[in-house]
Amino acid sequence: MRALAIDLGASGGRAMLAEYDGKTIQMEEVHRFSNGPILLHGSLYWDILGLLSHIKTGLHKALARGTVDTLAID
Repeated sequence: MRALAIDLGASGGRAMLAEYDGKTIQMEEVHRFSNGPILLHGSLYWDILGLLSHIKTGLHKALARGTVDTLAID
């Protein structure tokens, strides 16, 4: 089974691909990115479109390594 985990932190994020063969789990970072806020009219906001783009990039990079059975985003 192969699982892709997307971790969105306050200053950065990453996509981790884990593979379980029935005995061991192997993990690989497939994408790392910065996560900075957007200043708009004096307030800070999450860069939702940027984050979505990075999530899609992580998914594409994981799929380039084979199938992905499940996905989680935190």
